[in-house]
Amino acid sequence: MEFNQQNNKILFVVTSFPSVTETFIINQIADLIDRGFQVTVFAYNKNKIDIQHKIYKDYQLEKCTFFHFKNEKSIIKIVFYWLSFFFEHLFKINYKLILSCFNPFQFSTGVSKIKALYDLPIFMLNQHFDIIHCHFGFNGKKISKLSSLGIIKHSKLVLSFHGSDLTPSRIQEYKTLYKPIFECFNAYTINTLFLKEIVLKINPKLKNLFILPVGFKEEYLKSYLNSPKNEQLFPVIFIGRFIELKGPLQAIKIVESLYLKGIKNCCLHMVGDGELKEELQSYVRQNKLEKIVFFHGQMGQEDVFKLLASSAVFLLPGITDLESGRAETQGLVIQEAQYLKVPVVVSDVGGIKYGLLNNSSGFLINSTDIPTFAAKIEQLYFDKELRKTVGENGHYFVKENYTSKKLGDQLIKIYAGL
Repeated sequence: MEFNQQNNKILFVVTSFPSVTETFIINQIADLIDRGFQVTVFAYNKNKIDIQHKIYKDYQLEKCTFFHFKNEKSIIKIVFYWLSFFFEHLFKINYKLILSCFNPFQFSTGVSKIKALYDLPIFMLNQHFDIIHCHFGFNGKKISKLSSLGIIKHSKLVLSFHGSDLTPSRIQEYKTLYKPIFECFNAYTINTLFLKEIVLKINPKLKNLFILPVGFKEEYLKSYLNSPKNEQLFPVIFIGRFIELKGPLQAIKIVESLYLKGIKNCCLHMVGDGELKEELQSYVRQNKLEKIVFFHGQMGQEDVFKLLASSAVFLLPGITDLESGRAETQGLVIQEAQYLKVPVVVSDVGGIKYGLLNNSSGFLINSTDIPTFAAKIEQLYFDKELRKTVGENGHYFVKENYTSKKLGDQLIKIYAGL
């Protein structure tokens, strides 16, 4: 495939945009724009939380983003937005395609086309995309439907799996569910070897499968490198959704054990939200930990970086879910912490181990071993030189392997090989 930045148009198909918990997508898009590509984003959901990443504003991404309206709860709103879409793009709509949906001699095909176009209305417009890059398997399935109906004909298709779309307990189900994807997509990416092993259990003969980790945009982290540390406190930070998989309760118990050992100036910052929030807050109240555990809720990327950079240790005691087999597949925040020279103490589950240098840029601990987690943080507490050395090692490791620019070079090679 001839690949020239000035002539190639790329469509990203995502679920939510800009997502607070999926910053890797916006980082990838920004890098492609930096390289001169014309990027359009189609998203099913607009982030309704009043948090916008600086990258989203700086790159004016709202101007190149189409948001679907089918998830509006009111039928009146759906009709309103549907009509607004038609009037806004009145002279861009592919009327020939629309009319083909009502061919009485191809009724079943027409109905399928109508359903598929309603699901992805951006394809009703007269525009061509050289590459369609889908994030998450369930979105790729929708694109494969358009391809099978002949609506997508000449675009090259790339799909990125991320983990929530590759639950190990559903492997047998995926063999049928993802079969249309494997029949029409040209390339696939996964972020770690952990996910590669799952994909190959679904389709052992799959070709053009690439390990491409998710990365951070260095320019947006660099300014936080010299953030001042509070020498009076020893702040540990947890960043992630408050779900069992991430181990937020374990994080609280680990810091609690340090407090009970007499390390009174150790505190824990909990950044995130989720289904376990009330349970976590209740545990903190019942055990009188309000003075050492602080809940910050969801935060914008810049506020997260500021708090992370001022922390002494990043903690992620995630687990492997026994029922589903799911575990953290990479955890970009682990690499962001290392870039900011914050030692990481994390569980040895899923794909986490591929994103750090164990005993050099961070530490891998058995997910159920709270005493060892606490002991490692205690060691870092008393050994300032160790913290500094581990922080420096982490910075150079991720700078060489996880910046959007480095990973963007790999993505371009994948595009060029289609």
